[in-house]
Amino acid sequence: MNGVIAIEFILFDCMETLIDMTQLPDRRDYAFWAYDGCGVEYLWNDFEEFFDEYRLAADSIAEKSPQYKEHSIMDRFMFMLDRKNIKENINILLDSIYQNYWKNYSSRCYVDVETVNLLFYLSNKYKIGVVSNFIVDNGVEDLLKKTGIIDYFEFVVTSVKCGWRKPHKIIYDEAVSKSGAKIRDICFIGDDYVCDYKAPREIGIKSYLYDRNTKYSHIQDRVTRLIDLKQLL
Repeated sequence: MNGVIAIEFILFDCMETLIDMTQLPDRRDYAFWAYDGCGVEYLWNDFEEFFDEYRLAADSIAEKSPQYKEHSIMDRFMFMLDRKNIKENINILLDSIYQNYWKNYSSRCYVDVETVNLLFYLSNKYKIGVVSNFIVDNGVEDLLKKTGIIDYFEFVVTSVKCGWRKPHKIIYDEAVSKSGAKIRDICFIGDDYVCDYKAPREIGIKSYLYDRNTKYSHIQDRVTRLIDLKQLL
């Protein structure tokens, strides 16, 4: 680390930085959380068919979109339902799948006590915001409320609302604008090398990598524990 830096505003990534999960999911897990218990499983022959359709939806939407253009989880589920010959109210079916997904996802999220203590400390010295790639509308805000830490943040910027995900410049620009601070007075902290460390630096934002598994030991500007930010900042 290069020593103490002068900043006014700290931008945090959300998932795997501020908020952790009891289970690190892969694409199959995400699909299963939507399917199992949703009440409309009968629309598919089994979970394997649902999973195939889930992957097709995600890949098809991505292929038709510009690089880093974001879509929502609802877009993905609607794509899947549109491929069915459904006579029922499609919005009710969509909501059943979404609510099941979000219940299963959010129930696995938590914030470490050490992180809460850090946010309390930092919020008395700096203004803080969240910038997150997230495809559930108001999902990050809901998680911050449920974990009891939302009051520490001035604002939340998510890719699903912004329309572009990190590392696209637009989402960082939106966060900078909301902060009201000059770029040189902002610091970005997160666990993703490209999205949270490299990309912010390319537009002049100071950044520090949260490298909890010590994958990037060659990088000086990193912390292996978030609590170390007390000394760094």
